[in-house]
Amino acid sequence: MKRIIYFLCAIAIATLTSCSDDNDLAQVDVNIEISGITVVDNVLYTIEGENVTLENTTVNSLTAQPAIIQRVAYSLDYTLLLPEFGKPFTASFSTEGLRIGKHLLGMEGVILQVDKTLTPIRTQLPLIIVEKKEDLPENAPEIGTYTITINGL
Repeated sequence: MKRIIYFLCAIAIATLTSCSDDNDLAQVDVNIEISGITVVDNVLYTIEGENVTLENTTVNSLTAQPAIIQRVAYSLDYTLLLPEFGKPFTASFSTEGLRIGKHLLGMEGVILQVDKTLTPIRTQLPLIIVEKKEDLPENAPEIGTYTITINGL
């Protein structure tokens, strides 16, 4: 009887050790398309009164396995921006009345990739609101639509 119990325990342990690796996270680049901004040295800038729109968030697989992103939510200074549900995960806000200076634009979601563990992502991008166009850095390109890439997650 003891041998049967030991045998069953050994099978249970072998089964647990043969499960997938929970540290095998998705291997992707995340792309966030944002309009109403300009980008200088990986810092987002906008002018007070502009509408900033998070147009789309996508992932590019770094392996042969396909990947998608789900449950995307955006925030500004830790305040949730209500996105439109479903793809392309858009949200918009006006900078009218927001204080001039540095803010944090956040994005979080869940990445699903074949044969990988569900991978949560949370990132924050610096967003600086300036009073007028002349206050932008000298080398700033025009306000427009830019894609921010978070490499090699």
